[in-house]
Amino acid sequence: MVVLGLDPSLTGTGLSVIDNDKLLFSECYKPKNKAGPERLIEIGYEISEVIDAYKPELICLEGYSFGSRGRALFQIGELGGLIRVMLHVTGIKWIEITPSQVKKFATGMGNCGKDIVLQQVYKRWGMEFKTSDEADAFVLAKIGTILLGHKEKLIKAQEEVIDALEGDRK
Repeated sequence: MVVLGLDPSLTGTGLSVIDNDKLLFSECYKPKNKAGPERLIEIGYEISEVIDAYKPELICLEGYSFGSRGRALFQIGELGGLIRVMLHVTGIKWIEITPSQVKKFATGMGNCGKDIVLQQVYKRWGMEFKTSDEADAFVLAKIGTILLGHKEKLIKAQEEVIDALEGDRK
């Protein structure tokens, strides 16, 4: 069961592909174009390349962070819209997971810093990533494997996240 975890960002999009317990691919994609529609197209193209290469059964997309302000809020909305349309067109099943659910699954807490997520991903799964974007994408993909039936020992907070997401899918 191949799952793509996708943490969209204008400056560093995290992508992680897991097949059951095996990490197949991980990167923090930093676009060369720093502004405008070219940046959005470039990020969309990279995501398409990963989808084409690994053909995931499920894509777990981190939802919007509503802490953004001003112009950044509109630009991340444009990227989010582009990605959601692209996923719809592919026909691949996808689910949106809130940033607090990602943090809770990784750390047991829904409101913690990125450094804690990086630490707990290493502590729980032995995976070390250079960026929080990659770590978040990894956690998103882990959640997806559980949703597809992969068996793993979960702590109570992780079970709560899975139960909430399964309830949303019904």
